[in-house]
Amino acid sequence: MNIGAEGQLYVAAFATTWVGIKFGGTVVNIFGTPTNYAWTTLPTVVLVPVLILTAIAAGALWGAIPGYLKARFGSHEVINTIMLNFIGVALVSYFTQYYYKAPGDPIMQSVPVGAGAHLPRLGSFVPGMPGRIPLNVSFIFALIACALVYVFLWKTKWGYEIRATGANPTAAEYGGISVRRQIVIAMAVSGGLAGMVAVNEVLGYRYRYYDGFSANYGFTGIAVALLGRNHPVGVLLAALLFAVLIRGGIFVDAFLASTIRLATPLLLAALGGLFSERAGVINIALEGLMLAGAFTAAAMTHYSGSPWIGLLAGIGAGVAVAALHAVASIRYRADQVVSGTAINILMLGVPAMLSGAFFLSSGATPQIPKENLIPLTPVVLALLLVAATWYVLYRTPFGLRLRAVGENPEAADAAGVSVTQMRYSAVLISGALAAVGGAYLSIGQSSLFTRNMTAGRGFIALAALIFGKWRPVQTMLACLLFGATEALAIRMQGVPIRGTEIPNQFVQIIPYVLTIVVLAGFIGHSRAPRALGIPYQKEK
Repeated sequence: MNIGAEGQLYVAAFATTWVGIKFGGTVVNIFGTPTNYAWTTLPTVVLVPVLILTAIAAGALWGAIPGYLKARFGSHEVINTIMLNFIGVALVSYFTQYYYKAPGDPIMQSVPVGAGAHLPRLGSFVPGMPGRIPLNVSFIFALIACALVYVFLWKTKWGYEIRATGANPTAAEYGGISVRRQIVIAMAVSGGLAGMVAVNEVLGYRYRYYDGFSANYGFTGIAVALLGRNHPVGVLLAALLFAVLIRGGIFVDAFLASTIRLATPLLLAALGGLFSERAGVINIALEGLMLAGAFTAAAMTHYSGSPWIGLLAGIGAGVAVAALHAVASIRYRADQVVSGTAINILMLGVPAMLSGAFFLSSGATPQIPKENLIPLTPVVLALLLVAATWYVLYRTPFGLRLRAVGENPEAADAAGVSVTQMRYSAVLISGALAAVGGAYLSIGQSSLFTRNMTAGRGFIALAALIFGKWRPVQTMLACLLFGATEALAIRMQGVPIRGTEIPNQFVQIIPYVLTIVVLAGFIGHSRAPRALGIPYQKEK
């Protein structure tokens, strides 16, 4: 485990700055005085690659130290990397203050690197991007690094040896892999990647070493890696999410609130789908179940004047529609995808027909007074249900039977578990939870039901379920990611870039594009329940 990325990126930043000063030519200090600290001046085409390699090498060397100590002496890498963080930061601060700080400069920073070491900003050659945005070509380097890490870990012998060492060092050693060498290599590669932070900070943004420049990037990177499940694609998505949250500035609180609000219906539907699919029944009907709950909740709230009656009615409607899917899929062993799709199509038309019959408008139900809305209760309920779902699945006999039915229904049946009963229960629970998500849309987020108001959220919830590998907590994180994407898309609408407004249609498709990317990147790495989608017939 590498907790030392913070120290590695500081050492790399100073080393990169030093090379940029010594080979970058004449610079202008903060007082406007031209000064030449360089030994010689290298052309940009040579200097920039040298600086990038310097950043990688410096980070790799600093990262290899705890790797060597771990491999040679068995010294605990967590303690060593934490200590090296302090050592690295102190050393570069010392050299900056006493050797490379401009005389009279009140700020603890080095003299600047030469102009030949500056990376261009994307705004200088990407049409439509404001030049004031400090995003530079190091972002492209980061994307390339994600691709290279994927290839290295999953397509090369060295990557296989590193993964084998991490998964089971004893078995790896038995198989002829030098575990000690893999530890050093892994720590060096990790440090080299951390060192690339210097490419962005020194060459693309500050153009010098600045004491305290890191906003805990090294420690935040650990959280990003965990959220991204240690997969390059997941890490990229998690990094973008953290970047939005960290750089949100004055609107971060509103953005977080919007993210949670938009993730709530996804989370409720996804948790419903989790019950159904862990029992072995594909529930692509989440979209239709949400629509059933949304319409019924809005209609009953309008007639009764109570959102709680409306919510209960919505749950009842969701359970009733889910029962259709259960009977078709379990009793008659129909194709579960076809059955779910049929329900989705059915629920596109039925609410509109009933709305026209009851309210003389097929497009929307009447407006519900503000005092009859429940904007917070479903949010709290969704978060509590994550913990409840985890407990039920992994700590109760019901959850054990449910998982057994989804993995090996024959063995569960032989053990006395009623496969049919468990699957019916799971699908009905799925309908209830998805209906609550739909009800939140009509009597929580909004104040009426509109035709097709789910707008594909049921399918996005299904993608989040796959992304979360059919586990409650991971599914919640995936829903928050999709919610953040939708919140960002809403904020981007009508925002001009260099005087040109992005068409709303392109902004609106962002969540759906992300869904495709997530499925393409993760569905192959997510192991579904073994009996998912397979009808079960009890042997006679």
